[in-house]
Amino acid sequence: MPSPRQAHQVRVTLGDRLDGSTRQELETRIADGLAHGSTDFVLDLQAVHMIDCVGLGALSACCRMVQQHGGRLILTQVSRHLYALLELTRLILCCDTFWSRERALEGVHA
Repeated sequence: MPSPRQAHQVRVTLGDRLDGSTRQELETRIADGLAHGSTDFVLDLQAVHMIDCVGLGALSACCRMVQQHGGRLILTQVSRHLYALLELTRLILCCDTFWSRERALEGVHA
């Protein structure tokens, strides 16, 4: 039986790009989840090999949307390259970030 926190969790697996062509899909998934009462959003970034300024803006916008609703944006399977970019842009400060999916899900349940 899922915990109450799991019941309000949305898992999103991103493709190989987070840019202008994929931004709207991500923001729509987050907005739809919030509209249906979800509070935790786990973004699996394992396949992401390219992120541009529009993609970074989308992550920032999603982070703000989720936090305004009292939720958490959790990034999992973050590569070293992407982690460095998140640090450089300070997006790392608004998201929980985990190297592995298992650790992220443990963090969600905490």
